[in-house]
Amino acid sequence: MKTINLNCNNALKKILISLFVATIGINCFADSAKSAPGIKTNPASANVSSAGTVTVTNGVDCGAGTACAVVRDTSNKAIALINKNAAAQMTDVVTSQFDFNLMTRYALGNNWKLATPKQQSQLVNLFKQLLIRTYSSAMAQFKGAKTNILSATVSSKKAAVVSQITLPNNGSNNNLIKVEYDLANTTGSWKAYDIKIENASQVTSYRTQFNETVTKSGIDGLIKQLQDKVDSLGKKYQNGGK
Repeated sequence: MKTINLNCNNALKKILISLFVATIGINCFADSAKSAPGIKTNPASANVSSAGTVTVTNGVDCGAGTACAVVRDTSNKAIALINKNAAAQMTDVVTSQFDFNLMTRYALGNNWKLATPKQQSQLVNLFKQLLIRTYSSAMAQFKGAKTNILSATVSSKKAAVVSQITLPNNGSNNNLIKVEYDLANTTGSWKAYDIKIENASQVTSYRTQFNETVTKSGIDGLIKQLQDKVDSLGKKYQNGGK
């Protein structure tokens, strides 16, 4: 199992990072100088406009139909469910705003072409289930977290929306996390295909592990690994997260 070194100065930060690299080993260390650079701006002092439970820095185009609006509205819905202790109901929120086909293709990289159409369909479905179950089980930890959208950059059919999440703790800089959402518009609406936490890409992290598995066990081996992980998360969810 691939191990990623990340700065985990507190438990919630560790959970948030692990949310996006769920099947990858994580090694936390105390030396913040070794961690990926994060944002250290206090959102309370930023020039922002309010949009429900999410704020948007003034000057950022967040009009209807924009990539920023997708991130803002999805975040608002997710946070509302979390604050109501209904994180398990986020399936519809997640599935409607993510391009799982594109995400799976990028996560597989060159190995995508090695899979038959049937295997590709299986991989997309299992990867989708893996991410949904991981989100639903982990996001409940972030009740009270705040989000501020800092920028939105659009280039052709791709966009990058950068935000800052303030974890519900003591308000120190250690609780501020930079999150970038990469989106694509291939079907007439913006959908996310990658998330980067403090510059650590979800898709790249999965690709590293997927490549290792395909090299050792082939596409069928990867399908089995994903199925086992999905089944394991399903049992954990049924047992109340234990």
